[in-house]
Amino acid sequence: MKTKFAFAVFGAALMVLPLAGCSGNATPINDCITGVPGQDGINGTDGMNGTPGPSGSPGVAGTDGTPGTPGESGAPGTPGASGSPGASGTPGAPGSPGASGSPGICTVGPSGAPGPQGPAGGFGAYGAFYSTQTQGNSDPNGANAMEFDVTDPGAVGVTVERSQIIFEKPGTYNVQFSAQIDIEVQANDFINIWLADSRGEPIPWTNTRMDVAHTVKEASSVAAWNFFVTTTGENESVQLMWQSPNPNMRLYAEGGSGFIPEIPSVILTVNQVQ
Repeated sequence: MKTKFAFAVFGAALMVLPLAGCSGNATPINDCITGVPGQDGINGTDGMNGTPGPSGSPGVAGTDGTPGTPGESGAPGTPGASGSPGASGTPGAPGSPGASGSPGICTVGPSGAPGPQGPAGGFGAYGAFYSTQTQGNSDPNGANAMEFDVTDPGAVGVTVERSQIIFEKPGTYNVQFSAQIDIEVQANDFINIWLADSRGEPIPWTNTRMDVAHTVKEASSVAAWNFFVTTTGENESVQLMWQSPNPNMRLYAEGGSGFIPEIPSVILTVNQVQ
């Protein structure tokens, strides 16, 4: 075991104190003598940082802080697309009938003004026409149309324009005529009378031939019969036609005398029968 010594100087005396760890002669004295500590040396350069140690365990969570003041509301977002309609619910039970209302008050207003007079009864259409003119045989080899220059008042649905007998509405009409016929000179001859369409074309099987004898002065004959005419459209028309080879044959209009009235050359009446 080595014994170390420490020297202490008190005044002029030198004291040698053994140091722990210095014993025996084998230890150089320099190893056991400790000098007076010197002044601190200049700090050396910092050494390199050591390797970081492992992270410590998490600390205990701190107490929650006081909630902050709420921020201002943001702008409303764009509305989303509408969803599909849901399925219809089960119809509810019918409700009880409501109570009946009080009866209303019925007041009769004043009568309106009378309307215009309606057409005549039956089928409505009728008319009467005649001629005040003597009608001569202008073309013995051709056809002449009987003409009318007067319409009796009150005609409805039938009109005449010279020789055209016009039916305003479709239907069946009874067309009746009478014609006073004579020959300007004494002679015997005949006259044909038939029905034609608006263009003067003869209607089949409508002609009648009548003999006219003028052997006595002022002698006249009368042709009078009727036709049934059926029309299918509006404003259709027919004509009464006549012909004689005698150029002196005529439809004669005669003046009156005293209380005896005039004689038309032709009289026409029309009435609708269906």
